[in-house]
Amino acid sequence: MRLFGRPVGGPESRTGLAGFVDAPGFYGYLSARDNLKILAAADGRKKEPPIERVLQTVDLAGRAKDRVKTYSTGMKQRLAIAAALLREPELLILDEPTNGLDPGGMRDVRALVRRLAGEGLTIFLSSHLLAEVEGLCNRVAVIGHGRLLAEGTISEVMGDAGASPEYRLAVGNAEDALGVLRASGSVLSVSEPAPGELGEEIRLQVGPGGIGPVVRELVAAGVEVRALVPVRPSLEDLFLELTEGEP
Repeated sequence: MRLFGRPVGGPESRTGLAGFVDAPGFYGYLSARDNLKILAAADGRKKEPPIERVLQTVDLAGRAKDRVKTYSTGMKQRLAIAAALLREPELLILDEPTNGLDPGGMRDVRALVRRLAGEGLTIFLSSHLLAEVEGLCNRVAVIGHGRLLAEGTISEVMGDAGASPEYRLAVGNAEDALGVLRASGSVLSVSEPAPGELGEEIRLQVGPGGIGPVVRELVAAGVEVRALVPVRPSLEDLFLELTEGEP
């Protein structure tokens, strides 16, 4: 394995790398600025640390003089990201950065991650909040029991799961629709009808031929099709599908 073209393991491989794991630790009786000064000195870099710039980046410049013990959990997480940015990394590793945060703190950290990525910083994000991963990341990897099960863009990984396209169908007469769908060679599975906003709703999975032939069969049989909505599986659905049955 290589990182930045260098073998992983030696001190050189950590050049250009920064991040934090789990809850960050700071001296609560010191200010954010003083904590960053201590961390910068401990890192041993000869270059002047960009303390004021990173505080501005994480929106803590206005609270830089305040003791860290007065910070919320979300502010401490942003301060931890500021500490990592002191190294001016090429790759930032974040492990569960929104863990334990309230909705406001989660929003602030996610906005910061998006902004940093938009500025060109590569971020490696590890999280069990798969909706968060889906909303933040442009590439994902699914790991189960130490094995890489899928990797790529969201759309590529969804394709790797091999799930058949699923749709939610609203009709005027569910019994007539069920008769057509169950007889169709293009339909792989059909749910029982349930009440919906536009009529009775049926969920169905279709084969490689797609939904077009199914709609034509319904219309030819006189079924009133009121709505047809594709059901996009979530990353959580994909994860469960890929890891189900894993030893």
